[in-house]
Amino acid sequence: MWNLKDNIFSYFGRYEKEIDPNKDINNKGTLERFNESMAEEFDVVYAPLITNLFDNVLNPVTNLEVYLDCLLEQLGGEEVIISLDLTIQRNLVKYIHDYYRVKGTILGYQLLLSLISLEGVFVEFDNDFTFDGDTTILDDDVRFLDSGACNDCLEYEITVNRITGAGDLTEAETTAIKNIIKFNQPINVKIRTLIDGNSGAPIELGDFDPVAYNVDYFTSN
Repeated sequence: MWNLKDNIFSYFGRYEKEIDPNKDINNKGTLERFNESMAEEFDVVYAPLITNLFDNVLNPVTNLEVYLDCLLEQLGGEEVIISLDLTIQRNLVKYIHDYYRVKGTILGYQLLLSLISLEGVFVEFDNDFTFDGDTTILDDDVRFLDSGACNDCLEYEITVNRITGAGDLTEAETTAIKNIIKFNQPINVKIRTLIDGNSGAPIELGDFDPVAYNVDYFTSN
């Protein structure tokens, strides 16, 4: 097998060979031995990485962790932090192309939730609007089609259950679910309620606003 160590000094000129000092019994001087030592490191450490470029860099199942971070960033996966577990992150990159085909849909939610062994039951609530009317929905919120605001077409509720096992959702899982909602929720809908399927209790959303698209689109800066 070709290696750089046995060939590197052949790329130097004859003059370098002649003036190279401190030659050993193999007629190799300081400069030649120094370059061979660097070439040997390349042969042992770096050449195998280059030879297995796909597995070490591009394959999310086997690549080095530093390149996993690069793939997450390139594919937008760093925006949905659902776990620090490397296996889950690798699966996210592995399936992210399939996910983007269904982003913004219930199937998109289910795919991301399944990566952390959860699933969701969804209920949708249509919102009714009127021109110059007094339609009141949800906590006395009056919305008009000609009010200059881009209102949500519908709101929805998610009940999150474990695929296997039981137990209330942990704080880490709740944070992951909110990140999934931020990443997946389309611009024309808004989550109304998030429910822990094990306890049946609603999860506090607080000031959680996945996408602030419901704004006055006539406002100018």
